[in-house]
Amino acid sequence: MPSSDAPSPPMENGSSHPATKSRSLSDPSSIYEGLELNDVLKQTRIFTLEPGAWKDPIRCTLVVVSLLKLTVYEAISYAWGETAGESDRPSKETILVNEKEFEISANLASALRHLRVSHTGSPLWADAISHNQSNNTEMNKQVGLMRMIYQKCAAVRIWLGKESPHLLTKPLDLHRTMNLLVVSGTTTIRHPVTGKDR
Repeated sequence: MPSSDAPSPPMENGSSHPATKSRSLSDPSSIYEGLELNDVLKQTRIFTLEPGAWKDPIRCTLVVVSLLKLTVYEAISYAWGETAGESDRPSKETILVNEKEFEISANLASALRHLRVSHTGSPLWADAISHNQSNNTEMNKQVGLMRMIYQKCAAVRIWLGKESPHLLTKPLDLHRTMNLLVVSGTTTIRHPVTGKDR
């Protein structure tokens, strides 16, 4: 009879403790588990922002939809890096997607905070959240659907960046200050001071 003091056999990872199957919430790809896309159905992912105060953590629910079916959503267009007049190195912010931690650019986070205050509640599409950026195969296929994604959306919300004093000294860049625009068919630039369309 084997001794009870005998050491446990090593597991596959070389540890004497059982390997855990759970993945870190900070693993970017973990939010897409169970939300794989079907290419034949031309699927993508959209998300719904949960209500919250300005400083509350951003929470959203991500789901899979087919572009072949009638689905009401709005697309977000934004600068991947910082906007002009800000740091050359994009900063990051952690949000919760399906209760899992996920890192996005501060620029996109700023857009989502403004949308959370003023948005009608329609589901949203944003490439940094809707696409699994670490899956090259998926990315290649989703890029092929970009035209369809923008054609099918109810509107495109364009985030031009947060206000920067540096920008205010350059009249040609004035339209790049704090603005959140709704675009559907035509593009409207709203003056950041007067609020009038131009």
